[in-house]
Amino acid sequence: MIYFLILIYFLFVAFVFDRVDKKKSNIIYFSQFVTLVLLLTFRFRVGGDSLFYEDSYRYLYTFQELKKVDIFNQLYQPLWYVINAFTKSISKEFILFQFVHGLIVNSVIFYVINRFCEKRFIGLLLYYVLFFIYFNTEILRESLAIAIFLISFPYLTKKKYIHYFVLCFIAFMFHAFALFTFFVPLFFFLLRKPLNVSAIVILFIVVIFLPGLLIDTLTKIFSFNEFVEKQLKFYTKLEINVNGIVKGLFDIIPILILMFLQRRLREEQKYFIPAVNIYFILVLFSISLAGVARLSNYFAILFIISYINTFVLISRNNSLRKYRLTHAIPIVCFLLIGQYFYFARDASKYNYGNEAYFYHRYYPYNTIFDPVIEIKRENIYRKFMKDEAEK
Repeated sequence: MIYFLILIYFLFVAFVFDRVDKKKSNIIYFSQFVTLVLLLTFRFRVGGDSLFYEDSYRYLYTFQELKKVDIFNQLYQPLWYVINAFTKSISKEFILFQFVHGLIVNSVIFYVINRFCEKRFIGLLLYYVLFFIYFNTEILRESLAIAIFLISFPYLTKKKYIHYFVLCFIAFMFHAFALFTFFVPLFFFLLRKPLNVSAIVILFIVVIFLPGLLIDTLTKIFSFNEFVEKQLKFYTKLEINVNGIVKGLFDIIPILILMFLQRRLREEQKYFIPAVNIYFILVLFSISLAGVARLSNYFAILFIISYINTFVLISRNNSLRKYRLTHAIPIVCFLLIGQYFYFARDASKYNYGNEAYFYHRYYPYNTIFDPVIEIKRENIYRKFMKDEAEK
């Protein structure tokens, strides 16, 4: 119920306050930020990977213990241990980490949407519906790296590469896959123009017929980092299921529509054209290589911003105004259908054959004030971890 109530609130705010002067609606914007941070802070064993991080929290190093270990030779990246040590130095309860993590990630996302998005409340609404749960209760380590990358984005657009690479290094210190961000300036240069039909067709052919070539290429490129190489092999071997393929296809169509429109707004979208191109390629490859989806996460928020800004520009262009509803509504519909296939996946095999769905990782929402253990959620989490350990 709490998820639905927040959705209604965000819908109302998007409908009313995106028409109001920014200064007059800042308090509303801040109230949405507080709402989401509190939702994350007071959750009790809600999520997937976050249950693992909560269980392992008690075993992570304190600041005193960090001094005695080689922080650069651990399972995870150094800054993950630092941020956990920081919260543990204040409280042994995981609730503090949930607060700090939610505060950092959402402060950055709210800042970036506020700075770059023409309709910031619609931007927050799409973030809440499409990525909020995933970023804040699943990929806890990676979302910190994504937040740092989003901070670096303005430096990339201004070609201030020293600032950009320093922030990329900080992101890498949170999550090894952020190593990918060091190559983004090259991709920005190569993909600075909208992809044409021929390029898109070639990419589809590569995805369908040559996924193994991509795996071998990526593995060789990142072979110098043992952890990244190991993670690449793990994620590229993940099972591709029907739901994942269907979701990927429904995610691809909105990006294709957006790319079509960007070709008509080339100059106005010059910073977001390469971002959307990269996002398209990564989402496309994730259909046959599940692990590539982890890299697409870095561009998810930029996609939302570009989508909204594109339709704002279209509404101001007499010759393109006809595309407002005929293209905007299908994009949202396809994205929502994609979300349905994500949450509606059958998870009964992780619940020992009993009925369960993927959304049980997040629903119902339990709080620390009523700490109910959800058996389905716990079974899904523990069985999944057991299966992964046996591989």
